[in-house]
Amino acid sequence: MKKSIIILGSFFFLTLILSSCGGSEDATENGEKAGKCDCKRYELEIERWGLMEEQLEYWDKKDREIDDRQKWAELQLDILDIGYKISDLDQEVETYSNQVYAGENWEDEDDVEEWMEDFDDAREDYVDDNCEDQMDDAEDAYNDYQKQCQKDNYYGYEGY
Repeated sequence: MKKSIIILGSFFFLTLILSSCGGSEDATENGEKAGKCDCKRYELEIERWGLMEEQLEYWDKKDREIDDRQKWAELQLDILDIGYKISDLDQEVETYSNQVYAGENWEDEDDVEEWMEDFDDAREDYVDDNCEDQMDDAEDAYNDYQKQCQKDNYYGYEGY
């Protein structure tokens, strides 16, 4: 009985995964889905750069070592977790862009190019319409982190 439940549960889980992955054959629809992933990515990037900047607070410039290893490690785990989420989003975007090969699209090179142009346009339009501010904020967070690294001489040499 237990084995049957495990098999049934595994089958259900696999069905759920397969049905939620991928997109349609429509380039615009897939481009918009990829754009949503981009927006989520920008939010995660903002959070990641903020945590990395916070991590610098535990860097002793004078002694060139970490002051609070416990807090540093906790932040590092959070940073890694965000990196995994970003990687998952990248894979999701790749799944959407690979839908160009679904159905009849891939048989003609001109159709593939047209599909990819439509996909890229829809993706870019979605980002421009929905998360341009997050994109700018992510860039600002990165620049803030870089400035803090320079200020704190984090990498251990002058002129960074």
